Amino acid sequence: KGVLNVIYSAKLGLSYEQSLDKPNAPVLSDNMIPVYYDEDAEVWKKADSANENPLYRWYNYNSKMWANSVTVSSTNRTTYLNADPGTTIPMDDILTMQVWIPRYKYKVWNYNADGTVTSSPQEIEIMFESGTETTGEITCSDSISGTNGAASETCTLKSTNATCTDSTCNNKTYTHPAFTFGTQELEGIWVGKFEISAPTDSTCYTSVSEDNCNKTGITPLVKPDVKSYRRAQGGTFESNMMAMNDSDNIYGFASTDDTHMMKNMEWGAVAYLSHSKYGTCTGGTCTEININNSESYYTGRSGGSTSALETAVGTYKYNEIGTAGADGPSASTTGNIYGIYDMSGGALEYVMGNLVSNDGTTMMSGNSTSYNSGYTGIIYASGSYTSYTGTYSYPENKYLDKYSFGTSNTQRIRSKLGDATKEVYNTEDYGWYSDYSYLAYSSDPWFLRGGYSGGSSNAGVFDSYNYYGDPDFNTSSRLVITP
Repeated sequence: KGVLNVIYSAKLGLSYEQSLDKPNAPVLSDNMIPVYYDEDAEVWKKADSANENPLYRWYNYNSKMWANSVTVSSTNRTTYLNADPGTTIPMDDILTMQVWIPRYKYKVWNYNADGTVTSSPQEIEIMFESGTETTGEITCSDSISGTNGAASETCTLKSTNATCTDSTCNNKTYTHPAFTFGTQELEGIWVGKFEISAPTDSTCYTSVSEDNCNKTGITPLVKPDVKSYRRAQGGTFESNMMAMNDSDNIYGFASTDDTHMMKNMEWGAVAYLSHSKYGTCTGGTCTEININNSESYYTGRSGGSTSALETAVGTYKYNEIGTAGADGPSASTTGNIYGIYDMSGGALEYVMGNLVSNDGTTMMSGNSTSYNSGYTGIIYASGSYTSYTGTYSYPENKYLDKYSFGTSNTQRIRSKLGDATKEVYNTEDYGWYSDYSYLAYSSDPWFLRGGYSGGSSNAGVFDSYNYYGDPDFNTSSRLVITP
């Protein structure tokens, strides 16, 4: 029993010993189930939640085995919760899959105060932090402004309280801000393993349209091999994901499991971890994750290369083993089955990263009365910046990464440390690996990340774009859970 996990662990180079670089252990909610992948049987099985039994190893970040968990339907939930490690959990019973991103600090390599300094792809030095310790040498705070092209934050050195410059803060460490959630410091976050999808028996899934999908009451799922949930406003995506922890929800989430739409900074946290020795880098050599080239927006697909052309469903499924280096797992943030998928290609993804208006206080909901996020705020309105009453009120600040006002999408001075934009700026309009490098700005006040299935080499985990916030046919989003 569990022998196949030992075999797969050997292929990953896992040891039976506890990691020397110890990340925070994943924080499971009452109804989350830890899982590992049985490669030979091609199924997910319950893992040892203590991560002590090598037969049912749950995670080893040193060997790029990130912790995965699932929620399941109520039908067999109690059975799986009480089952022994090694028990198969069929995909038909799974409602969501999520991956643990442990709290960490990283060494800043390109502080880039004004957003004009370029850098080339390189291994990002990640150091896990213990508990909720904040051991980084840099601290940053918002300085959101309505002045065109002003910086969005102020960063200082803790030791001297002096304002950071490129010379003083490069090579210093910074606790990634994704692990600060309002006033709460987090041991880590759970990130949806795939883009969200609508239930396959819903009209939103069978007939994708704004009428069918841009509405509340849709229960998002996080699974492979299904079409992503699209054609909704940013506010609708957020509303439906925040409702996932409502009483009597189908997932078993507790009200304390904070379910929400991924923020721009949370995207950055995954991107940086993916480009470290815990992700796609080995011995200082890093690789770009392969694109999801499914023009039908199937989740977890891989084109087998970083610039594969679109096909109807994509070249490989998430767990399909093809030619070496050209298979399903090569499209994950680890290059193996344990990473996060659809962060290059698939659908574009709205994140909660948004522009303040030129009044310096009110957020910008969108471009016009027809093209907006659904939030009550300011719309661009051909430069007249008009008040707009939408369907939704903006959520608490902890759910939103705010950026200073700007009229150009290349004012990278408005970026923030850790969001994977200006630090990975490479040349002209591009970041690392020729991924697009744009910021939200006045007429397109929302961030999009990852690129889409037809983006070729311009899509990628460092891709940053801008849009209206409106329901678009090739735009989806992603779930994050803060325990």
